[in-house]
Formats: sequence, structure tokens, C-alpha cells
Amino acid sequence: MIRRVCIGALALLATSGVFAQTWTQVWADEFSSGLFPDSSKWRYETGAGGWGNNELQNYTSRVQNARIDTTQGGRLLIEARRENFQGSQYTSARMKSADAWTYARVEFRAKVPRGRGTWPALWMLPRSTIYGTQYWPDNGEIDTMEHVGHDPNRVHGSVHTKGFNHMIGNPPTNGVVLSDVFDTWRNYVTEWRPHQILTSVDGFPILVWNREGGDWQRWPFNRPFELRMNIAVGGNWGGQQGVDPAAFPAIMQLDHVRISKLQSTPFGGTAPRLPGRVEAENFDDGGNGFAYYDQDVQNQAGGSWRNQSVDVGGVIPDGTRAVGWIGRDEWMTYTVRVAREVKGSLFFRVGSIYGDRSFEVQLNDTPIGNVTVPNTGSWEAYRTVELPNVTLPAGTHQIRVIANRESWNFNWFEFKVVKGPITPGTVDAKRNPIP
Repeated sequence: MIRRVCIGALALLATSGVFAQTWTQVWADEFSSGLFPDSSKWRYETGAGGWGNNELQNYTSRVQNARIDTTQGGRLLIEARRENFQGSQYTSARMKSADAWTYARVEFRAKVPRGRGTWPALWMLPRSTIYGTQYWPDNGEIDTMEHVGHDPNRVHGSVHTKGFNHMIGNPPTNGVVLSDVFDTWRNYVTEWRPHQILTSVDGFPILVWNREGGDWQRWPFNRPFELRMNIAVGGNWGGQQGVDPAAFPAIMQLDHVRISKLQSTPFGGTAPRLPGRVEAENFDDGGNGFAYYDQDVQNQAGGSWRNQSVDVGGVIPDGTRAVGWIGRDEWMTYTVRVAREVKGSLFFRVGSIYGDRSFEVQLNDTPIGNVTVPNTGSWEAYRTVELPNVTLPAGTHQIRVIANRESWNFNWFEFKVVKGPITPGTVDAKRNPIP
């Protein structure tokens, strides 16, 4: 990790040592049975009104617009049709997942429809409004694949945020031209990690979007998102060159949708217990980008630590080790065990010569707060800071520490049960003695 250098451009690094980077599938729909899509996995979004883009279709839940074809191994057919329906000249289907995920590999295997005026998309929206005053764009959007029929065979990957979107003229987007998206199955993938979103097609990268500091106007992507699948007709983008009535019916085929999650193992194979203390260097095994994220290819602190590149320094004055050379957006994950539900505070031992550093704390991929790193006077001096009002349910959990800014050191963290009120940001030495 990087102590005094701020790196803006992030890159996925190869795993050092023997730790394999693998995703474990946790959810899928292979579309192999029934007539209607599985109601336990999918919901319909219905209606007309333009959907914010001056679109022409009326979305329905009818079998004419979304159905399972069990031939050829099974596939979902989303069909846009030219027909008069409740005041609209076109119908289609728009579906969203019943479940939502944070940080995952999302794979759609699909064929898109031909025709000027079609606008198929495979994408994600947040489950709820957390940031800002508007659901969109404040809370983000991730587009794994979009295709507009007037630009055939070019597929796009995009993200949208409060600070970066097409409405203000700076959308993070990119397109690639393929030989055939209509009759050839293509794998459209988003790999979403705590520090980065990468979209690709058949393994070829389309777009990379980096966290770069964690400000929600750039990075609202630390909350659960739902999947979306639809064909729009016309609209601000899809209809830029008009709509060809002869293109309908237009069908998007889905062979499968699969969700995989990041998997790692606890340090030493056994998760430490909380309440208790966890040394900063005891992060999970599993490799860079999975158990932790470090921008360095070497250990800047002077030696390899458990065949990983995380910068763990030598012994500090209190006889323990510390993670240093921390760069913006770098993170480490710790798997912990809790015997029974407890409520209290997380305390973090940190050091820095700067006074405006901070980090985000996540519990099971959900942000639970940001902690300020004070100026401790020197790189060798450490202070304890608190994240109050934390509830840890019984069971096994993951705690992740993500740097919002660079240049601070991390010694350990500890959970203590707080039996009475305590002022945030302070430590009551009598009830919660911390060295």
C-alpha cells in the first residue's frame, strides 16, 4: 500500500503468491422451464409515459412480451411489438430482479434484436434512495450492455452518477463494435468490486470506472443494486434516427443470467472472534481484488507478508506491526465470528502526519460509517478512533476498511461492548481501556 503517493488511475493487479482469484456463483436463472419467467426471481415494471427518455413503448407483463422458450436448452425471450395497446403504438417488457447485490460479477448471455429504433439494455439500478435528493442519477446506474439499432453491432458499457452522466455532458461510457450481436451468443459481464467497476463482452474490456476517493457523487456504488432487462422503442437515444416499423417484432434472447460473489478465506483459516482485537495484517486470504486491494506490485514496507503485496511494516514502538503506505481506495477485508448479537463500538488504531484523512467501514458489504484519521504527530505515533453505535449479529461476518484518502497507517481494530452512553469520537478509559 502507498503512504505518501496518491495514484488516480487504478488497475487490476495479478494475484501474488498462490491465491486464486475466483468468483463463486450464488444465484442464476438458466430459463430452462415454465412459460413465464420465475416469479421468485423476477418482477415486471409496467406502463407507458416515456420512462424519462421519451420512449414509445408500453411495458406489459403479458406472455407476448416476455416468455420462456424451453427449446434449444431454454431461453428467455423479451419481445418488442408494434401494436396498439392502451394508447401506445408499441409494447415490450422490462424486468427487474427480486434480489439485489453489492459487489458481484454479473453475467448476461444474450443476443440482441435488429432494427432501427430498438434499444435493448442489460443493466442495474439501486434498490433504494440513499444519496442526494433524486433517485436518479444521485444513486447511480450500471449499464452492462446497451445497443441502439441505428448503430448496429456496437455495444456500450456505461455508469451514471450525480457528478458524471449524459444529462450534464460527461457520461462515463464506451462502445465496441463486434462482428455479430444478433445471431451470436455474447457474454456481457460487469465485475463490480469495492474500488472498481469493469464491463466487458466475451472477456474484452469495454469500460473501467474507478472509485477514486469514495465521494458519493462519483461513487454511489456501495449499496445493493437490482438487475434490469428490457427493450425500449425509440427514445432520446434509441430513436435518434427514427423507428423502422418493419423492425418489429424485435426479440432479445437471454440464455442465462448468473451472479457470482467475491470469495476469500480468513487469515490462517480461522476467523477471529469479536468482541476482541484483530491486527491489521490479519486480513483475509484470497488475493488482490478479492480479500484486499493494493496498488503496489511489491511490499513498500520492506518485505512480502504472507506472499501478498500489502505493505506491512516492521515492529512499531508498542511491539506490533502496522499496515502503511496506504493509497486512496485501497482496502482490506477481515472475516470475524460473533457468538451472540452485541452492540458497541469499533475502535481503530491509526497514525498519520495529516489531519484530513478518513476511511469507510463496511459490514457485509454495507457501509456503516466513515472514520476520520487525525494528525498523530508522526508516522510512529498512533491514536485510537471510534466508530460508535455498531451492532454485530451472531454469526460470521466480513468487516472491510476502505481508504477514502492516502497516507495513513493502520495498526489494529477492536470491538468493545458499550454498556452506557459514550461521546462519539472519544474513548472512556475506565469502561473501555485501550492502550
